[in-house]
Amino acid sequence: DAEQPCLYEELQREVQKAVDALPDRCREVFRMSRFEGLKNREIAARLGISEHTVEAQLTKALHRCEAFFARHGLP
Repeated sequence: DAEQPCLYEELQREVQKAVDALPDRCREVFRMSRFEGLKNREIAARLGISEHTVEAQLTKALHRCEAFFARHGLP
């Protein structure tokens, strides 16, 4: 289906907008986790923060992304 690549690209753009809208530290932690594939302990070591802080930032990022998608009528 020719429409599939367009939908995928549109969804990628919306995900990028949601990530870009995150606060700096939250965005940094989220990108390291989801885009670079780092484990929480690796992120904590690189940034000099606790694993608990990493977990809190990821939770915050996911909630904010969900809210962004809801506001924009995305699943």
